[in-house]
Amino acid sequence: MTHSVWISREEVERVTGWSRRTIFLKQKSRQLITRPVKASGNGKPVLEYAASSLPANAQLKLMELKMSSQALVPVNKSVSITAIATLPAPGSNQITMALSAFSAEEQAQARERLEAIRYMIDFANKTNGHKPIFKGINGDDFTSLSAVAKHIAQVTKYSERNIWRWWKRYNAPGGVSNLIDGARCDQGKSRFFQEHREAAAFAQNKYLNEKRLSMTLIYEEMMREWPRLRAHQDAPPPGYTTLRTYLQREIAPLVKIVARGGERAYNEMAAPFIIRNIEAKSVNEYWISDHMLHDVWVRNDGWFGELDRNEAFRPYLTCIVDMKSRRVVGTAWCVNPSSHTISSALQLAMRKFGKPQCFYVDNGKDFRRLGKDAPPLPVPSDDATKVMFNVGVLVRLGIHPQHCLPLHPQSKQIESFFHTLHQRFDVLWGDAYAGTSPKDRPEECDAVLAEHKKLMKLGRGDESPLPTASEFIQDACFWLDEFNRTHRHSGQGMRMRTPNQVFDAELPLEKRQPVDIRAIAPLFWNYQERTVREGGCIDLYNTRYEPADGESAAGMMLRVTAKVRIACDPLNLGEAIAFDDAGRFLGHLRSQQMLVHGATSEEDIKQSMRARRTYFRAVKQFQSTLERSREAAGDVPTLESLKRRAMQSAVPKPNVYALPVPKAVGERAQPRMHVDDIADSFLEE
Repeated sequence: MTHSVWISREEVERVTGWSRRTIFLKQKSRQLITRPVKASGNGKPVLEYAASSLPANAQLKLMELKMSSQALVPVNKSVSITAIATLPAPGSNQITMALSAFSAEEQAQARERLEAIRYMIDFANKTNGHKPIFKGINGDDFTSLSAVAKHIAQVTKYSERNIWRWWKRYNAPGGVSNLIDGARCDQGKSRFFQEHREAAAFAQNKYLNEKRLSMTLIYEEMMREWPRLRAHQDAPPPGYTTLRTYLQREIAPLVKIVARGGERAYNEMAAPFIIRNIEAKSVNEYWISDHMLHDVWVRNDGWFGELDRNEAFRPYLTCIVDMKSRRVVGTAWCVNPSSHTISSALQLAMRKFGKPQCFYVDNGKDFRRLGKDAPPLPVPSDDATKVMFNVGVLVRLGIHPQHCLPLHPQSKQIESFFHTLHQRFDVLWGDAYAGTSPKDRPEECDAVLAEHKKLMKLGRGDESPLPTASEFIQDACFWLDEFNRTHRHSGQGMRMRTPNQVFDAELPLEKRQPVDIRAIAPLFWNYQERTVREGGCIDLYNTRYEPADGESAAGMMLRVTAKVRIACDPLNLGEAIAFDDAGRFLGHLRSQQMLVHGATSEEDIKQSMRARRTYFRAVKQFQSTLERSREAAGDVPTLESLKRRAMQSAVPKPNVYALPVPKAVGERAQPRMHVDDIADSFLEE
């Protein structure tokens, strides 16, 4: 039983720390329960306060004060000195370590109950063949454990039965952890559907195999089928909340993802994936590439010839990132990404940082084209003096392409970088920021686009509030450079270092081997025929290109007035390469006016994919088994149930209102009558 404990105002102040004013305010708002006990000298009643209305921490402190005021002390000191403790004391390190694995609420519950049986523990530890004698403050002697338990029950709010129950738990294997209440064996389970197993299977089958049905439709169908599903004749049907709670809580989340969402949802939300040990990789061992659409509207100021001047568009970024250091090594902006933009970004990266061993790319056609006919590692070196125009670019460069898993963003590390770029750079562009999706596009962006469209119709596109493409790309280049220099990364192996620090520590500038332009000739994907002019120069894109070195000058001068084949990159018009008709290298050309455009093994991947397929098949097998068992039990699809009910009842003929149609092909329909004609016909009848 629980005792009703009443204390004075002074005791309330002591255990709570409240001021007298605070106590009066809580008393007035009925937060504290009071009772009058006697009249004071001024005739007003003296109030006592119910301990049960105090906060939990104050009640615990009150119990400690009462127990300390009624403390039991051993009388026979000699017995206590020679006794060997058999139970851990409440404040010992053993108790602290045992409780460290539990939550704060569970620890508080265990310590409260441990404090209640503290004197019983002390009594047992001082027993060594002789019963110790404990004496209370009032002079009573306690010579047995039961007497100590009765004393604790008298001075605390706990019943003697609870005290003995905690004592037995504390002495059992597990010790202090037994003082924490365990979860109920049926916690999280629906007792109703445990009793009505047929109804539970019926609901699961409807929810998992007829995934377009709402819970309301499932509930209505169950009510119609309840006479067949109930466990006994007088069993009432469940409430809608009971059914909804059962379906939400007791069906495994994985089963719901596969059954209701399908394979795509399973791959995105539940399928296992391998976490690569990126730190074990080397710089320039893996480069990752992908395309990204910026969330910013810009206008073309002449950089992109495929668009009209001042035409609004959202630029694409083709980006290459080093896997280990996260350093952005190559970029190319365009209107529509393709294998050409990948080649542009790749040749810029390789001219500065050298060749990667593996190029980790997406599964799009553009990336597939680059990796066409990829041989297994190691790749034999090719003759750089002859260009082969019919094989994948990566193969020609001796780079092994590796494609990520389709429809799995977890397999591409660069996706997290794109998210950072959207959140830290794109959002800076104010009214030109388009949001992450059309439905999230800000109203200010809609207004700017409308203003741009209006100005374009008036022929005043240069006055558009949209930023120019050149301005946007130049600022993006600076942001990426600043990211490489200053962004302290917390990812695997980075240890709060910047991408440049990680890259330079492993591959400093003096150890890098930039690729010779002859080796990356296949990346200059645009080929044109030109006539060699005086000085070995050629004209290309309204720009004159001249030999970049003495060897190139000699090769080009020998072919003055002859036609040669020029390989260039329209996204980076600073350089070009000249070949003869047989594909032999003639020289490296440079424009006179520079125009800048801006270790997981294969077996591990196979094992992961096997596990992925196993999980998916297991859930689909469960769905199929459930469906077959419910068909055998007499369940029918909801639509079939509707048709059966319609056949068994008298259904009125539906009224269909439609325009008149011709009775035969070629026969004209009767002309429509005016309302006055209709009225006249009624009057004539």
